[in-house]
Amino acid sequence: MYKCPICGNEYDSTRKIHGHMLRVHLDDYRLKGCKLENYPNYKKPVSEERKEFVIKRPSDLRVLNRDDASEAAAYKAGYRYVSGDDCYTSDEAKSRGWIG
Repeated sequence: MYKCPICGNEYDSTRKIHGHMLRVHLDDYRLKGCKLENYPNYKKPVSEERKEFVIKRPSDLRVLNRDDASEAAAYKAGYRYVSGDDCYTSDEAKSRGWIG
């Protein structure tokens, strides 16, 4: 929902809030350059804010090599992925968002 920074009315799209601003608050809106972002109390809806939390997969994450003796033992123990010196099961890798 978009909330008018002047009167507090709520609208469900950017098109509707800009239309409201042009019809109801034209003079003030023009002073702000016809941009909602220029109002100090205007906040974008959460769905449009960029989320800083991004799950990043380790660059060295790979499937265990069963031709290597130590990795074959880890595979036998139920692990499927390796990153650095740590092994992970498929469930652990999924829960961390590294695989689909």
